[in-house]
Amino acid sequence: MPKGKRGAVAGTVTSEIHRFNFVGKLLGPKGNSLKRLQEETMCKMAVLGKGSMRDRKKEEELRLSGDPRYAHLSEDLHVEISTYTAPAEAHARIAYALAEVRRFLVPVSAKTANNSGMTHARHLANRANHSGSI
Repeated sequence: MPKGKRGAVAGTVTSEIHRFNFVGKLLGPKGNSLKRLQEETMCKMAVLGKGSMRDRKKEEELRLSGDPRYAHLSEDLHVEISTYTAPAEAHARIAYALAEVRRFLVPVSAKTANNSGMTHARHLANRANHSGSI
C-alpha cells in the first residue's frame, strides 16, 4: 500500500451464549473498560444489534423506521471492531482486539465465582496455619 493510504478491516464478535448480555461487562463503569480496550488495541469498537440501546422504545422505533443506519438493530447483539492502517497492521490489530473482546463474552457464574473465592480463602487459611499466625 502506498505511503499515506489507509486500509480498513472490520470484524464482529457475538456471544455464543444468547442469554448472556455482555454489554455491561464490556463497557465497564462509565464506559471505561471499552475506552481502555480501544486505546490498547488501537481499534474502534461499537456495540450494535438488538439490545444495544438503553431506550428500548426508541430502539424499536428506529428499527422499524427502515433507515439503513439502524439496520443493525434487527441483528443479534454484537461488537463491531474496525481500524484504519496498512492491511498487515490492520489484521494484526483486529486479531488482538478480537482476542481481548472474547474475554468479556464469558459469563462468570455465581458458582464459579464462589468456588474461586472459597479456594482463595482456603489457600489463605493454609498459609496462616503453616506460618503459625493462627
